[in-house]
Amino acid sequence: MKRIIMYLLTFSSVLAGMAQSLHLRTAAPVIALANEPAAKLVADAPLPASLAQGRVVIQYYAQNLRILPVYGSGALDVSPRIGHLHVTVDDAPWHWADGSNEPLIVNGLAPGPHHILLELADPTHKVIDSKAVSFVIPEVTGGIHAHHAGSEIHGTVATSTIIPAATPLTAREFNGPAPVVPLDSEPAPVLVVDQPLAEPLATGRVIVQYRTQHLRILPAFGTAALSVSPRIGHIHVTVDGGPWRWADSSNEPIIIVGMKPGPHKILVELVDPTHKTITQQTISFTVPEASLYHGATDHVIQRK
Repeated sequence: MKRIIMYLLTFSSVLAGMAQSLHLRTAAPVIALANEPAAKLVADAPLPASLAQGRVVIQYYAQNLRILPVYGSGALDVSPRIGHLHVTVDDAPWHWADGSNEPLIVNGLAPGPHHILLELADPTHKVIDSKAVSFVIPEVTGGIHAHHAGSEIHGTVATSTIIPAATPLTAREFNGPAPVVPLDSEPAPVLVVDQPLAEPLATGRVIVQYRTQHLRILPAFGTAALSVSPRIGHIHVTVDGGPWRWADSSNEPIIIVGMKPGPHKILVELVDPTHKTITQQTISFTVPEASLYHGATDHVIQRK
């Protein structure tokens, strides 16, 4: 009898663990769902240790929705549901889209109070849920806050290289070294940034494609990652010479919505896992006058 009771207690404990696991996880992405609960966004306060050094690192997750860099009305029928994030800093008139599902990283904000609005959006950029995170950047001297003073910028502006059609690239030339074999020596990384796509730009959406050579874009950070071979890193993005920038390791196009008509510029920096700039490229463009992102006002929920 005692053995049976112990068995039942053990079995009930297993069932409880399974229930908790099912509660925390989203639906298996291989099975379409007939009815899905409402999607929700959960965002944490910035990590204290990073915030103390002037770096804002915000972790988040979505319930009943998978974060993926997939866009357009056709993706609305995908089940289980998919979407991405919109990020707005300090009530800026524009926001950027993020489909990486990696922590949000913003560097260079001035000391003092700030807030970041995270919006969970469907593939057509319609906002489903939102969370605002407020925090205070402490006063510090030197370190990360001094990035744009030039102390960490050691690269040069990259230039695009046009490869004749008569000489097709090999897979290694296009993809870079196979990431399974460490290299004794590696050429200097190269960053190539295109101008914004013309058709979306006409409607007020800035979509910038980029690529790297001799460096893989991955969400790996810290001094230990400097020893990884082939080399890894990520990008920093600064808009219109602002004092802050965001880090992106998704390797997806940069998407910015809501920029006012007129001239703008975007600085893209290729950086190592410790955020040291390796090389950089600035693109300039003009958002046309009749380019208010159609439908954007209908898709934004009330911001509190």
